[in-house]
Parts: sequence; structure tokens; C-alpha cells
Amino acid sequence: MARVSFTPDLGQQYETLFNSCVVAPERAATVDQLADRVLAGQARYQSVASQLGIPWFFIGAVHNMESDCRFDRHLHNGDPLSARTVQVPAGR
Repeated sequence: MARVSFTPDLGQQYETLFNSCVVAPERAATVDQLADRVLAGQARYQSVASQLGIPWFFIGAVHNMESDCRFDRHLHNGDPLSARTVQVPAGR
């Protein structure tokens, strides 16, 4: 599979978009809670990220989206680690 490379211009566009984001006041508490949850796992995410060569906060964001940052769940779909997955991809 070919790797996708982004031009510096595209990277700058993404950075500009990110930096221009504004959290709605009514969502600020929720955003703070989610950030705290990801930050609590930072050391574990960094350990994996250094082996994979990707940013730790990306792993944290995916972990939050898929399994609410629960370390007893599969990262990719949130099913319990105690059994095979039943959600997509089933049986993995």
C-alpha cells in the first residue's frame, strides 16, 4: 500500500483550520473532560506511538472515539478484550 504524503501547503492548511477552531461555550466542559481522559493515558499512548512513528495524541483520539479510553477494550471497535470482537471487524 502506498503511503500518502502531504505537501507542506496542505499541512499548513490543516494547521490553520485547527488553530481557527473555537469550542462552543456550552461544549467547553465536555471538551475539557475528554482532553483530561486522553491526557490520563498519555504515557501509554506515547509508548505505542514511539514504536509506530505516529503522534501519541492521534492514538488517544482514536482510543477515545472507539472505546472511551477504556484499556479493557479493543482500540479499534470498543469490544471487551476478554473475547473475540462482535462489532466490525467481527471475529478479530
